[in-house]
Amino acid sequence: MKVKKILKTILLVSSVLVAICCSRRVDSADRTLAYVNSLLVDSLSELRALSEINGKSSGAIVLVGDPAGCLRLSEWMLLCDEFDNIDAKRSSDGLPDFSGETIVSVLNFVDTAYQSLAATKDGQVALRELTIRNSLASLRIRPRCKILLICNPVLSEYGGSDVRDLFERVGCNVPVIYSSDTTVSLSDVCFLTMRKMNMFTHNISYPSASLFMTIRDSIDSRESVVPFVDSLVPASFPDTVGVLAPNTYYSYVVQNQY
Repeated sequence: MKVKKILKTILLVSSVLVAICCSRRVDSADRTLAYVNSLLVDSLSELRALSEINGKSSGAIVLVGDPAGCLRLSEWMLLCDEFDNIDAKRSSDGLPDFSGETIVSVLNFVDTAYQSLAATKDGQVALRELTIRNSLASLRIRPRCKILLICNPVLSEYGGSDVRDLFERVGCNVPVIYSSDTTVSLSDVCFLTMRKMNMFTHNISYPSASLFMTIRDSIDSRESVVPFVDSLVPASFPDTVGVLAPNTYYSYVVQNQY
């Protein structure tokens, strides 16, 4: 009798554990986008190749998201002096925090209605996919990406963890910085992360900026990431890039002259 009771107890516990494990697998599957699964099936070799050439300290800090958010952060990171560059204490030392670094903004002028998409489940899936597409674009440009910042709280909320998970699954060592909390300083987190991972170039020079943009082909509607060109900015954009981010724009223009 005792043996039977013990066996029944073991079976009961086992069935409960199986049920819990199965429910966790279902939850995990629900959280994984079909888009991510298709990437892992159809583009795994490309993603692994991109992972190998990104995430190096010689690369650039890449900002993705809505154009205004990227440009505001780029402007700040070109000039900010919140930390001592020697010991990383929060104290101005007269040297820009990102001295010697290249800050690249990938301005997506194609998809910008983020807030309206968040209202529906389909829209939330679209936001997650959009965040992944924007982030993968950062791995395909030159200079290569060493750290990625998602510069939009809505994209961060719905797609930030998807990007981090995808990067981990393909062996990409690019740190992903994001937050849905607008009070969080992405530049502070970026500085401290780069400091911890020894990702600074250690060049004593002013930071420089580079600009790319996402556009939609008028013939087949495919999206492409190209070097920034003023004439391709949609008329609906509220201001010129030169006015919105003068330091970023000037740095980009000067670099392209040489």
